[in-house]
Amino acid sequence: SINAEYGAQFKESPSLEYLFFEKRVRLFEQEDGGVAGSLWSSCIAILEWIQEDYQRTTVRPRGMWDGNKIMELGAGTGLLGIYLHLLGVKEVVLTDRFNILELLQKNVDINRGADYIQVAELEWGETVCENWKQSFDVVIASDCVYNSLAHTSLLTTIQELTHCQSVIIFAYEHRHQNEEIFFDTTLPGFGFKIIKRVDKNIHSKLVTIVLAQPPDL
Repeated sequence: SINAEYGAQFKESPSLEYLFFEKRVRLFEQEDGGVAGSLWSSCIAILEWIQEDYQRTTVRPRGMWDGNKIMELGAGTGLLGIYLHLLGVKEVVLTDRFNILELLQKNVDINRGADYIQVAELEWGETVCENWKQSFDVVIASDCVYNSLAHTSLLTTIQELTHCQSVIIFAYEHRHQNEEIFFDTTLPGFGFKIIKRVDKNIHSKLVTIVLAQPPDL
């Protein structure tokens, strides 16, 4: 079991419910989980974009989803990874800090994803385990760039996880200048290349999705 002794405070029943291609996903939120214990607009924006991308592509393999190995950083409730599992992605790893792992595992279990979705602790900036290095085809980082103090650690970790053909999917809600500094200065400074931007309006909030590729190894 994940973090069984942490004693996190969950709401009594799943508080969020979504339908996706006629499949229902239920999610708990964690009342004492801070920003990671709730669902945010950037996650919904990526979810909508994934749906649109998946429906546009009728020939398999469908773009970046079929047959790829995917990790989400700062996964929170785990919604994106659970949906990707429903799309048929066979290898999904959801990572966050220690105090969120119980929430992640709980949501994976109630949606019967335990056979395909791994839940693991990951602190950005620390050396990743050997079998993760340069092994992920897609890395998702939703609402992970609001804190400028974490930018270098985040990108160091992404560099370790990805190979030269990987795609990184960022999403951020426009709140302050930290996000713009990250994409205009920090990301290119690490050698990452922005290949696409998509703006979405989610609950009257502007969210930008940014697709990037890591530097050539």
